[in-house]
Amino acid sequence: MITTKLQKKLLELQKAGDKEKVSVLRYLLSQVKNKEIELRANGEKISKEQVVAITEKQLKQRKETAQLYKDAGRDDLAEKDQREVEILSELLKYVKSQ
Repeated sequence: MITTKLQKKLLELQKAGDKEKVSVLRYLLSQVKNKEIELRANGEKISKEQVVAITEKQLKQRKETAQLYKDAGRDDLAEKDQREVEILSELLKYVKSQ
C-alpha cells in the first residue's frame, strides 16, 4: 500500500536527518490519513490516485503561498515555500512511481 511506502520513506529521511523533508512528508501523511479516515466511513480504502491528488493539491497550495509571499516582499517565507514545492515535487514523482 502506498501509505506504507510513504511511512518507510519518512523513516529513511528521519535517519538521514533531513528535517525539512521530514516536516513536509509528515504533513502530507497527515492529509493522507485524514482522507483514509473519511473513506473508512464508507468502507473504502485510499487509492494511489487519491494520494497523487492530495500531493498535487499540497503542491499547488505551496506554489500559491510562495507567490503571495513573494508579492508581499517576504522573500524569506517565499524561499521556504519554494523549497517545500521542490520537496513535494520529488514526493509526487516517488508516489507516481510506486
